[in-house]
Amino acid sequence: MNYILLILAVIAAVIEWVAVGKRNRKVEYFAKPTVIIFVLAWLILSGSLHQNNLLWFTVGMFFSLLGDVFLLMRRERLGFMLGLSSFLLAQICYITAFNTPFILPGFHSLILAAPILALVLWFGWRIFRNLNKKGLRRLSIPIFLYILTIGTMLFSALDVYFRADWKFVPAILVGLGALSFTTSDMLLAWNKFIVPIRYGRVLLMIGYHLGQIALALGFTLQFLR
Repeated sequence: MNYILLILAVIAAVIEWVAVGKRNRKVEYFAKPTVIIFVLAWLILSGSLHQNNLLWFTVGMFFSLLGDVFLLMRRERLGFMLGLSSFLLAQICYITAFNTPFILPGFHSLILAAPILALVLWFGWRIFRNLNKKGLRRLSIPIFLYILTIGTMLFSALDVYFRADWKFVPAILVGLGALSFTTSDMLLAWNKFIVPIRYGRVLLMIGYHLGQIALALGFTLQFLR
């Protein structure tokens, strides 16, 4: 596989992180979608459209690109809802990619699911409580649905480590990628709906990009020969 496009994605990501830190919106508008465009191009040129799991993942990456674009809209409320919907579809595609073909969970899956479910319920409760305080109760259901969906994606990614059909390095990469992506989304929600975090936007973008790149690399190493 040619990794030039993936290296360009990393360079674009670093430019985006610096732009966010300096609050340079003009560079953000260019750099943020460019990262995922490079990753998406790399996936397609590597042959992702010819393998079922990678096809689902590539479609999910496309929805992530749409989400990035929507979140840059000047009409912030509309952009947030469109972005949330796009990333929800992305997570559903990622979950499908992890679970094709579907394998019945074992005992280890129940042990893994318990702390993730506890995290989802606790974080959903914290967000719901603050949405009520801010008069944004109408956002509770779509946001909690997204939290539940990304929790399922995180579980699916970590669960492959225990599956015989996944190789060690790809399993580690997608696990770390899913953890990074999930942490990024938690930072975004905490920063937006609970309390602003110092350097929060920079940290969430770093987590988001590293997560997406690690997921893409893990999937290609697993399913492309």
